Amino acid sequence: MNEENAPTEKAWFETYLHRELPLSQAMQVTVMEVCETQVQLSAPLEPNRNDKNTGFGGSLASLLFMAGWGWLFNALRRRGIDADIVVMDSTISYKRPTTSTLRASCCAPSPETLGTFIKRLDQRGVARIGLSSWIGQGDEPSVIMEGRFVAKMASGVR
Repeated sequence: MNEENAPTEKAWFETYLHRELPLSQAMQVTVMEVCETQVQLSAPLEPNRNDKNTGFGGSLASLLFMAGWGWLFNALRRRGIDADIVVMDSTISYKRPTTSTLRASCCAPSPETLGTFIKRLDQRGVARIGLSSWIGQGDEPSVIMEGRFVAKMASGVR
């Protein structure tokens, strides 16, 4: 999608996210950016807080997974690939409390990594890829997730 379509793509993806992942609606997730290079999601602290008035670990983890899943979902959709995507495994590091709006980002992997992933998906019908997501303000991440996602062709063909 080009920059002119960005508002439309954001609105479309947010509607899709809320419909297909109902937890995103309960968390009040909004799509801040969706493009070839990254996905950024946001959620208010209030419905996602713990008893210490900081970000609840489950909400933080869910938002990180949504950011990684969302980037991969949109990357495949842009290429006309219909695939089912799940998280295979992950490691989450909680560096410091999150005390304000939760902002999660997932950036595209290197072009080589993505190219290898797409080639395997085309050849085998299933492939996995490592993605990093984080929550933080500016350059200071408070939570980091390293996850491996698996995509399986939904129809077997493009």
